[in-house]
Amino acid sequence: MRRHRARLVSDLCLPHWTTDMLLRCALVLLLCASPVRAADLPPSTDHRLATILGLAQEIAATDGRSEQPYRVRIYAIPDAIEECAGSVASCPDVRLFVSVSSGDLGETPSLYVLPPRKGWTFLHWEPPQTQRDGAPVTIFRVRTALPEANIDAAARAGWKPETFRIMVGTSGGSWNVIASGGTRVPQH
Repeated sequence: MRRHRARLVSDLCLPHWTTDMLLRCALVLLLCASPVRAADLPPSTDHRLATILGLAQEIAATDGRSEQPYRVRIYAIPDAIEECAGSVASCPDVRLFVSVSSGDLGETPSLYVLPPRKGWTFLHWEPPQTQRDGAPVTIFRVRTALPEANIDAAARAGWKPETFRIMVGTSGGSWNVIASGGTRVPQH
């Protein structure tokens, strides 16, 4: 029935055109009749923001099922697109950005930035806690890391990772190194 109807339409309109040709012609006419606007889109001149947005890697985030009191997103962002040249010091620095929000309308998230290291790996979330003032905090651990390529074996063997414990809320945060090179750091 469908084939018969299509043939009837094409016979009525233009006997030598196929249904496929009619559909293509209708599509072209529709597109040509639509108002089309075009404008140049120059790249942003904010190179720092372009680097941050272009190179950001989200390494962890809380979700709706999380027991954490805040929406937390953790990003590792290199300072530049560069390769290591053998030594650890030649590798670009990577900053850890932590965005914290309660999710309220109109709220501006809090942003924390840790000191640069050569890389970061998320380890795990800890159970949330409450500060002395009653404000909840989200707690997590991260470990410093090295890029996979272009580091001499001796330099890699001599490098020691650090483990950080980070506590954040919407009004403040803190961090401390709890282990360095596999050795726990005494807490004061």
